[in-house]
Amino acid sequence: MPTPGPGVAISFSQVNTEFGLTTPSPMNAKYRLTTPQYTPTTPVIPTVSGANFPFNVLHGRSRPPFVITFTTPGSWTATLTGNIKVLVVGGGGSGAPGGQNPAVVGAGGGGGGGGGVIYNASFPVVQGTVYPYTVGASAIFPAAGNPSAFSTITAGGGGTGMVDSTPSQIPLLPGRVPGGGGGGGIYNVGAGTGSAPGKPGGAGSPGTPNLNAGGGGGGGAGVAGTSSPVGPASPGIGQGVRGGAGGNGVPISITGAPVNYGGGGGGGDAFFCPGGPRPAGGLGGGGGGGCLGGAGNAGAPGTNALGGGGGGAVGSAGGFGRIGGNGGSGVVIIAYP
Repeated sequence: MPTPGPGVAISFSQVNTEFGLTTPSPMNAKYRLTTPQYTPTTPVIPTVSGANFPFNVLHGRSRPPFVITFTTPGSWTATLTGNIKVLVVGGGGSGAPGGQNPAVVGAGGGGGGGGGVIYNASFPVVQGTVYPYTVGASAIFPAAGNPSAFSTITAGGGGTGMVDSTPSQIPLLPGRVPGGGGGGGIYNVGAGTGSAPGKPGGAGSPGTPNLNAGGGGGGGAGVAGTSSPVGPASPGIGQGVRGGAGGNGVPISITGAPVNYGGGGGGGDAFFCPGGPRPAGGLGGGGGGGCLGGAGNAGAPGTNALGGGGGGAVGSAGGFGRIGGNGGSGVVIIAYP
């Protein structure tokens, strides 16, 4: 409703849309926006030409707050005219299986990149308008993460972790535009690039004969994945190499307390893990990397509705039987005020 001038009357029939009424107000009371008849303190009456005047403030009424989480595609019909908060998180990329390169004993798979995290704290909507949205589904290797969107806001999925360094194998994929984290690399191979503001994955460990090469961690929405470090010597099989940790996602407080979204998956360990526990996934749903001597051979899946990347699997002479973790699905959340 346009800003009234001094002494201009406003009837209730002019503000039915603001209150969401289906019939005209039975009252025809009028307010004259001049002192001393009405002197608000907070907020003051707008004076800028063309500004919108929130009549519900004058009446002491306000729209009820809401937080709505969407985990499957659909549409939302706006219940107000104003600005809402919108969070869009793409799906995480899949972690890679463990493999065997001829030059090494075993090669851990790279972790999947975290889904993109795009947040708009002041997105304008118009009451009665229908806003479509999509939610990126879980990704199975060799798929990159699936994008999510709300109206004009899109968040890309995370990149896929790399499975092996031989040319015949599937290469790692960069994070999808915009915001997807890059997949983790493997055995002498650099990591997948992130799509800004998403971060790149970590590189695979350097490989030499009898070196069990670990996979790099997938990049998160907020922090890059960790490259695979070289571990201590292990009797009989050369060196055991840990997979790199997945990068952390981004904390967003749209639901109240801060929650991390878009964590990268941990890289797969090489052949076995000297220390026992999985290579860590990043905060924000990243799945842990596979670990023959620890919690599990396969990469752990990324967490659904957080956009976490899947963990890479442990590598060994057994080939590709140990699978990488699926990328976690994305999410769309809207909130008011």
